[in-house]
Amino acid sequence: MHRVRYIRLGSGLVAAGACILIASLFVLGSYPGVSTGIALLVLGVVILLLGTTTPGVPADLADLLVRVGYENLGRLLEEIGLQSRAVYLPSAVSSGGARTFIPLVDGACTGIPPQPLDDRLVTFCGDGADDVGLLVSSPGSAALALLEYPPGETMDELSVALNQLAVSSLRVAEKVDLFEHDGMIEARFRRESVPAQWLSSSVEGCLGSLCGSIAAAVVAEGKGRGVVIESESVDRGIRTVMLTMRTWERS
Repeated sequence: MHRVRYIRLGSGLVAAGACILIASLFVLGSYPGVSTGIALLVLGVVILLLGTTTPGVPADLADLLVRVGYENLGRLLEEIGLQSRAVYLPSAVSSGGARTFIPLVDGACTGIPPQPLDDRLVTFCGDGADDVGLLVSSPGSAALALLEYPPGETMDELSVALNQLAVSSLRVAEKVDLFEHDGMIEARFRRESVPAQWLSSSVEGCLGSLCGSIAAAVVAEGKGRGVVIESESVDRGIRTVMLTMRTWERS
């Protein structure tokens, strides 16, 4: 919650508690009312303290930090000429939590890893010569930390988690619809609200758009399998993200 909301809520509770306390003491003579007034006063003071002591990060600073991180990642991908599609992994597959794996060779590392991947930038996912890639954090994998509970595996549970992240928490869309057909999962983001050029073309080519990244990470975590963004398109204010699942799964 933003600190201004803390302050407004705390102030309202303090005012309400003071009114109830005064009325109960001097007008009604009600001991339960006195207890209620004191409780509201204490709660309001606590929330006020949270609002005045919680450190806030200005929106421009947060945007700057994100841009710097992904611009550097984009420069790295461009330097090594990496154009493979990323595989979004559930937290059970990577020892460092939910991560995104970018294979050096597109389509490599499709089997089940024998054990959780080492949480390192350059990671081996098998015994083959091509079974190596970059293990990075993505916008979607990082956004999973905002969920109060891990997403479930059913389509309804995935849809709830995706709407909670994309609509309620991050506000990058007004609504998200999720469908499953022909062995693929389709996510439709209505009225997408993402700044232009938020990600470099190299990063977006590997990780997908911001909305695509969130959808892939949620589905990967809920299904417990690797997920790849097969395609994305935008038409009449709706971004359609097509996802497929890889055989990487919980062992």
